[in-house]
Amino acid sequence: MEFDLFLRYGPDLLSGFAVTILCWIVGAAGGLALGFVVACLYRFVALAPLRWAIDLYVELIRGTPFMIQLFILYYGG
Repeated sequence: MEFDLFLRYGPDLLSGFAVTILCWIVGAAGGLALGFVVACLYRFVALAPLRWAIDLYVELIRGTPFMIQLFILYYGG
């Protein structure tokens, strides 16, 4: 390999890596917050229809492969 390639494309690769890490942090924080809210709603809500809706949401998220969820999110479902 030529060291010249690393010098040429290294800054772009590091920039892309920084964006990847930022997306990971934002996604993890968002998922944690959403999961916490859904868990609290499920525990403290007494209305049966709302509880069924939360159950449906959890089963859909847990029951579909992550790649399918990404396709739906990307293409706007």
